[in-house]
Amino acid sequence: MGRPMSDAATRSPRTPAHPGGNAPWFYLSYAHAHGAPVVDSWATAFYADLTEALLRRVGGVDPEAHGFLDLPGGSETGRQERRAGALARCRSLVALCSPDYFTDLECHNEWVAFHRRGALRGSPGEALVPVLWERLWSDSPAGVGLDRRALAQRFGEDGLRASLAKTRMTEQYRYGVQWTAEAVRSSAERVVLSAGHLDALEPRPQPWPGHPLERTLRIQVLALASTDPLPPGCDPSRYGERPTDWRPYGADSALPAGEFAARLALSWNIHVTAVESFEEAAEDGAAGRRPEGPRLLLLDRWALLNPRLRELLLNPDRRQRHPVAVMVPWDRRLPGARDHGNGTALQQLTLETLDRAVGRPKPDYEPLRRGIPDSAAFAALLPQAVEQARKASFIRRR
Repeated sequence: MGRPMSDAATRSPRTPAHPGGNAPWFYLSYAHAHGAPVVDSWATAFYADLTEALLRRVGGVDPEAHGFLDLPGGSETGRQERRAGALARCRSLVALCSPDYFTDLECHNEWVAFHRRGALRGSPGEALVPVLWERLWSDSPAGVGLDRRALAQRFGEDGLRASLAKTRMTEQYRYGVQWTAEAVRSSAERVVLSAGHLDALEPRPQPWPGHPLERTLRIQVLALASTDPLPPGCDPSRYGERPTDWRPYGADSALPAGEFAARLALSWNIHVTAVESFEEAAEDGAAGRRPEGPRLLLLDRWALLNPRLRELLLNPDRRQRHPVAVMVPWDRRLPGARDHGNGTALQQLTLETLDRAVGRPKPDYEPLRRGIPDSAAFAALLPQAVEQARKASFIRRR
């Protein structure tokens, strides 16, 4: 489990000391979950394991100065002082690289503050220790220059967090911890950094160059409208003039499905750029007006009984990318829903259509497509769907 952390392990004096002495050997830089300073159990576990591995290598290091982990507690001013003090003194920066890391403003602030320090010997860049925490699906920002292939070979394709989530005893995770500890120790021998400034953290941190300020999502709705012929079993009161008016849970949720999902996403610090009809989005794609970004498709099973809408999902214009996450609301309490059942022809048609249209998902994401029975279950599953949408490779295309 690793050596327990003392409070002193995350404290920093108000003035920077000389880089030697009891300066922290490393500053653990990571993206806080949902952008808030909350305890991240995975980062905390890695910090403890890395500390233990480092202490075995350097022996006589002051155990109260082995590293710095940003933890919540106290005032925000106090937290910023702790971060600034540690960044001014730390010997290396261990960056837990992930898609969120390169959109997180505070991570960028820490990265810039560390790189502003000069080196008495060596280069500040040599004291940066990148760790693949979660799989990087795209290149890092301009000027960062990470080798994704080398990181994947060293830490595994999906990163150390995935290995740690299985068990601390996986060979990949243990190797990753040992490699990081050795890199921290080795950089301390090669590089001596001059002391930084306590005001190096920008009060208003800037986004990473070329990367969006906010995490974004487009929500598409493939549903019937009140002007469409409704199959037997459909409740007309749940449909409006546009597909985006669809309310799959009736009185349980006064909001249409797309707007309900957008409000939930906002509570998870996800900015929804559009709630749109899948049909209209396909027309935009055919005209070459399709903006990029992760997408979430909300699918009305009944709509697949409409040959035109089903064909639209199966054969979209080639210039339109497929949605990469799908949620299928399905209120089983409706008499028509009970008649069709949850394991009968309509569900089978839905699953077969989605397999052909967007491919099979990994097992963790299968519940999103099998019929989400009520608004509470929909709310609970939305974060999982957003995660799938943001990591398109979780879909295995045929």
